Amino acid sequence: MRVNFGARENQKRLFQSAKGTATWKEFYKKVSKTMRDPPTFKVFEAWVYGRYLPPYEVVKAINRLIGKSKNLAELNIKLVSDNWGSVKGGKNKIKAYGTNLTKVDMAKGGRNASKDPKRLKSISHLGFLKRCKRKFLGPNRESLFNKLEKEVAETLHANGIKYKYEPIIPLEERFVIPDFLLKGEVAIECTEWTNVKEKSYQLENKIKRLLASKVIKRAIVVTNQGLLRSYQKSLNKFATIITTEQLVQALKVG
Repeated sequence: MRVNFGARENQKRLFQSAKGTATWKEFYKKVSKTMRDPPTFKVFEAWVYGRYLPPYEVVKAINRLIGKSKNLAELNIKLVSDNWGSVKGGKNKIKAYGTNLTKVDMAKGGRNASKDPKRLKSISHLGFLKRCKRKFLGPNRESLFNKLEKEVAETLHANGIKYKYEPIIPLEERFVIPDFLLKGEVAIECTEWTNVKEKSYQLENKIKRLLASKVIKRAIVVTNQGLLRSYQKSLNKFATIITTEQLVQALKVG
């Protein structure tokens, strides 16, 4: 369920009062620890500024942080279904398509999510595609996001290592999509994000879920030389952090 505050200012006021003197990043981490499936910081910011309706579990967590024990009904909020969101025109989408979920939401999973793997494959990552189109072609004719993914794919192919690119792995009611999957045992993630803290947090959650489900036995994060040390400090407990040049040797050692 999601929470409708009736007015954007009411929603912003709740987040602001709970944040106190902490920074938004610090408050984001505090709230995320209470969530089973934490959002990205950008989604959290959208809740803060009232652009999206926050989940009920987030509002309950914030209410506890404020130290209020009263019933949430006293906040003059209205609960709406998870698949409604805060985008105007939702009713029209329901009529036209049977759901108002975005294609990215359908790929992630949920009550009205698509269950067809082929359909999921065709719509996965479309939200990111709006900002960054797939401009590179891999050795197996797959469309890749960036040069780093292309280098990894070509390295694997040149060494006779079979891989699956962006396989859709169902975990409970959600889907996880690693960049590469080798022999069903090793997941490879490629990143050159300069915001190391935020990206590391996302990768840590993703890798933990894959390892806990025993879908994979180990994880490798490939980055560039300039970011290598930073990602090693953040993710060494959960994955092997390397550059493309070190990939083949890392696979042999594993």
